[in-house]
Amino acid sequence: MENEKSKSFTVCAPKEAGVVGIVGVLVLGLFIVLSPFMWPDEPAENRTIFYVIFGTAVILCAYLLVKSLRFRVVVKKEKITVIPLLSKTYTFTFDDIETVKRQVKNRYKGKAERIIIRTKQGKRIVVDSSYVSYGKLVERIIDCVEISRLSGEWKAKMEI
Repeated sequence: MENEKSKSFTVCAPKEAGVVGIVGVLVLGLFIVLSPFMWPDEPAENRTIFYVIFGTAVILCAYLLVKSLRFRVVVKKEKITVIPLLSKTYTFTFDDIETVKRQVKNRYKGKAERIIIRTKQGKRIVVDSSYVSYGKLVERIIDCVEISRLSGEWKAKMEI
C-alpha cells in the first residue's frame, strides 16, 4: 500500500503562491483604482508611468495566481499527466521521456534547482524545486528513466 502511494502523487505550486497572487492583485489593483482620488492634481505623464508600473505588477500577480491554480503534473504509476497553464492537457509515460535535465543554481540562502523534461512528442515540462512533491518526482525519474537520458547535475542526487 505504501509503495502504491509513492507511485501516485501530484506536483503543483505551493498554496502560498496563490495567496501572494490574490493579495497582489487586490492591493495593487485597489491602489490603481484609488490613485486618482489620492493624487488628483498629479500630471498626466506621472500618472501614465504609475499605471504602467503598477499595471505590470498586477499582471505578474495575476499570472502567479493562475499558474498556482492551474499548472499540475499528476503521476499515477507509469503515466504522467501534465495540466499546463494555457494549453491542452496531455499524458505520457516514463518510457516516452527523451531527456531530463537537472539544473542547480546557488542562491542567497542555499540552492535552487529545477528539472526540464523533454518528451519524444516534443513537449517540454519545467518543474521547480519549490513545487509540492518535487522530490517524489525526482525519485521516480531516477527509478524509471535510463541514466543515459539524464543530463545535468544528477550525480549528487543519485548518491543520496
